[in-house]
Amino acid sequence: MWTFVQTLALFLFVPETYIPTLRKQKAIRLRKATGDNNYFAPLEKEDLNLGHAILVSCYKPFQLVLYDRMALLLNTWTSLILGILYLAFQAYPFIFGINHGFNTQDTGLAFLGIGLGMILALMTQPFWNRLYAREAERHGGVLPPESRLYMGEVGGVLTPLGMVSTSSHLPPTPQYPGSSLSSPPFSSAQAPTLSSPASLHISLRPTDL
Repeated sequence: MWTFVQTLALFLFVPETYIPTLRKQKAIRLRKATGDNNYFAPLEKEDLNLGHAILVSCYKPFQLVLYDRMALLLNTWTSLILGILYLAFQAYPFIFGINHGFNTQDTGLAFLGIGLGMILALMTQPFWNRLYAREAERHGGVLPPESRLYMGEVGGVLTPLGMVSTSSHLPPTPQYPGSSLSSPPFSSAQAPTLSSPASLHISLRPTDL
């Protein structure tokens, strides 16, 4: 049910941002407004084949990983961070339930720190948008793809800080608040760490992806 609601909200409220599709829509509007059928977007001139598109989408990620060392390293980094995040979901019942003696309800409340960190990270997005706008202005209106890694640099600092802080408050140290307070720095690093490499790949290869 929740997946259906999310999908419906995506189609109803999230605007189209894919530039080739926007150009196609603009060309259609121009043809209707002017009656001139010479307006065409590059996407309309391509001979699209569903089978070919599925085939390319299957092998393209592996091609990028095999032939682009930067893509390989960034994918390895993001997969490691995402794996640690999901391990935290399994580790918290042991950290707070077994080691600190929390009951089921209190252990569930310990996850609030992860949610709080992610919310705080999302609240910084306006700052990053302004930073990207300034960088694009400095480079003639075109944002350098490497600028997308600024967010990842922050995440690369917050991730080990949160992990070291969490591990330093494990038993025999009885300070369970330290473990709870250590989760927001780690979880706040998830958004910049995961979105930054993806944005970089899209900026470098808009036609391939």
